[in-house]
Amino acid sequence: MVVGYSAITSFGLSKYFNDPTHLYLTFKLSLGFTFRVNLFLHSINAIFFFVNRYNQSQLLAEKFQKESAEAQFNALRSQINPHFLFNSFNVLSSLVHKDAATASKFIDQLSIVYRYVLNHEQNKIVPLKEELNFLESYVYLLKIRFQDNLTIEINIPDALNNTQIAPATLQLLIENAIKHNVVSKSNPLNIKIFCDDTHIIVENSILRKEFKEDSTNIGLANIRKRYDYLCGKDAIITNSNGVFKVKIPIIHEL
Repeated sequence: MVVGYSAITSFGLSKYFNDPTHLYLTFKLSLGFTFRVNLFLHSINAIFFFVNRYNQSQLLAEKFQKESAEAQFNALRSQINPHFLFNSFNVLSSLVHKDAATASKFIDQLSIVYRYVLNHEQNKIVPLKEELNFLESYVYLLKIRFQDNLTIEINIPDALNNTQIAPATLQLLIENAIKHNVVSKSNPLNIKIFCDDTHIIVENSILRKEFKEDSTNIGLANIRKRYDYLCGKDAIITNSNGVFKVKIPIIHEL
């Protein structure tokens, strides 16, 4: 204790400890400094807390957005049901009585079409090659029904076989063209399916039906929403010079 007091004296600090005013000021400054340090530390903690909560909120928002998009996609996917079933059975009924061989092949192709739809009901995408194989059976059914009143040209290079497409996209576009346009001997409907560097293109001649068929309005809207969900790119739709054209983004990988 004596040594401590001597040290204080030798440094000329005794007046600060003997003077209550100096002690008060020293204590006040110490409290002020401690308060500022604590305030700073609490502020840092608060910042980290709110940043962490914000990040958690963002993650939750992204999760809910993804789940919502998944739900919307599932709803859209459930709408993929070929509308030509009734017409196909009518065609089959007429074939059975006059051409048994063609009727048998028609049944085979019809089963391939529906097997494809059922097998890929839960798939977001399929290889383009599978879609094209399915399309051959679908086009066969249409050709039996419409004969020379309908022409469908498909020109897709083999190099794109391993790219991806949403199931039944091309079928829906062909169905959409038939639904809204005249298909007759005097006015045949021409549909072309080809590609450029970034899109698969489906185009058809335009001759609108005088009386529109009942429509669920899910064809083009379905395709646009599915592609927005899958790759964030929209289908490009144009209607000019007597040609209706839909450009579908080529999906190389997800």
